[in-house]
Amino acid sequence: MITITKNISGIFVSTNRNNDIDKFSSEYREIIPGFIGINFNGNEDELDFNFNESVITESDAKNQLTNILNTYLTTSLNSLKREIKDLINIERDARLYAFFPYAGARFDCNNESRSNIIGTVVMGILNGQQLPPGMVWRDYDNVNHPIDFLYMVNMGLTMFMYSQQVYASSWQHKYNVDQLTNATQVVNYDYLNNTWPDRGV
Repeated sequence: MITITKNISGIFVSTNRNNDIDKFSSEYREIIPGFIGINFNGNEDELDFNFNESVITESDAKNQLTNILNTYLTTSLNSLKREIKDLINIERDARLYAFFPYAGARFDCNNESRSNIIGTVVMGILNGQQLPPGMVWRDYDNVNHPIDFLYMVNMGLTMFMYSQQVYASSWQHKYNVDQLTNATQVVNYDYLNNTWPDRGV
């Protein structure tokens, strides 16, 4: 058996490196002649790549492995970027559907609340820009607020603008991730910083 030891610290850069290694081993058994699989050798940044010596020479195995790992670095880095961008999407949705600030309070903006806000504004439009007297709107912190038609129109506009700002922030974060050139930068990218719109917290 031919064993070639490689430092893989900059190659398998997925946030779940073991899965990345298993995927590589499975895929490239079908591509590299004589490739048997991968063993950990006790060093977390090194792997032993094993080959069947009756199928390939050590020189050819080294050349093919080097070429493939050089290519795989780009693939692996792109995979890591996708993972970070998925986390950005999770953060985006948490901000989109929790609450937003309006008139000194925090109001729910889950799908049901969005529908209720829109429905209340439509009801006011159909009623000559008037809402039934005595209506209140309960906020995220369970405080009731007296409302009228204009109050609800402005709430809806604020919610819309807040949502657009959240999306814009997520797009900027994902653009920033795409510009990074190594795994350390990607893993350490701070997508939870204060560039998201204020939520009144």
